[in-house]
Amino acid sequence: TECTLAELIAFKLFYGFGLDCRPVYHYVRRLYEREYQKHFGAAQFDGVVHYTGYVKDITTLLSTAPCKTAIFIHNDMMQEIKTKGNQYLPTLRHAYREYDAVVPVSDSVWDSIRAISDNDRVQVIENTHNDKRVKERAELALAVEEETLLSVPFEQLQEMLEDETLECFVNIGRYSPEKGHKKLLAAFERYHAEHPESRMIIIGGYGTYYEEVVAYAASLACKDAVVLIRSILNPFPIVKRCKLFLLASDYEALALVLLEAESLGVPAVATDIPGSGDLMRKHGGYIVENSVDGLYEGMCAYRDGKVKTMGICFDNYNQNSAEKFEALFRECAE
Repeated sequence: TECTLAELIAFKLFYGFGLDCRPVYHYVRRLYEREYQKHFGAAQFDGVVHYTGYVKDITTLLSTAPCKTAIFIHNDMMQEIKTKGNQYLPTLRHAYREYDAVVPVSDSVWDSIRAISDNDRVQVIENTHNDKRVKERAELALAVEEETLLSVPFEQLQEMLEDETLECFVNIGRYSPEKGHKKLLAAFERYHAEHPESRMIIIGGYGTYYEEVVAYAASLACKDAVVLIRSILNPFPIVKRCKLFLLASDYEALALVLLEAESLGVPAVATDIPGSGDLMRKHGGYIVENSVDGLYEGMCAYRDGKVKTMGICFDNYNQNSAEKFEALFRECAE
């Protein structure tokens, strides 16, 4: 979109130098209002929902929609800024004030939202979970794609999963520091020294941390008992064949992977952090201290028969979330 000199200067000041004041943001918003018209023209909507809640340009663009607006929050955005720098605080500050509804997927991010913007339009709506689809995909044959990276030959992975004498643990999470992969591997090294039939499988879809985790795993005495996988479309045939799911994250808004493990009847251990810890506590799951010692204790607790599935009724869980979604959409349409 062509912009005036004032808009160009304001854009540079706002995004380049972090100058956030009323005159500057006035011109930035005016620029995005015109960009919105360029994309959507005379199209009329009852409501606009920014579901991902990420990408600063899209966040500001959709906030200018001439209708009711809602923005979802799937993570602790202050932690995202602190650990990965993938959010822009001034954009979030304006968004959480300007959208008609601010919708986190768990209670855990309340403090983060308050640190960004004080408003009274926040309502929590948990993500729904398609447990039937997870079960269907788990029944498919194990397969990898051309872009999949495996730290062991595919045949070795298959043999491991089919060997009933082995005790396979699994973790799923993008290769990023907050997912706690090194902490998990350090705990597993202790456990494996006592139980050499144990195995650890870590699956991640993306992230820049993969090579660092590979190098760390290779430095451990238990390296031959660790499998690292990056980019696999269907991880559920693997999860289904594992004995225990381990979530080692330092922060999570909800952690759908816990629900996926529960769907497949795989018990889970999770670090006691806001979000995933709250979910586990609510449904009677097994939570541990967010540390190497805590994760090691969780593995031992599983060995002792103390870690069970939570018995979540997903029909009720999904109905509750769906009703909240529908109420939000009705509100946007009014």
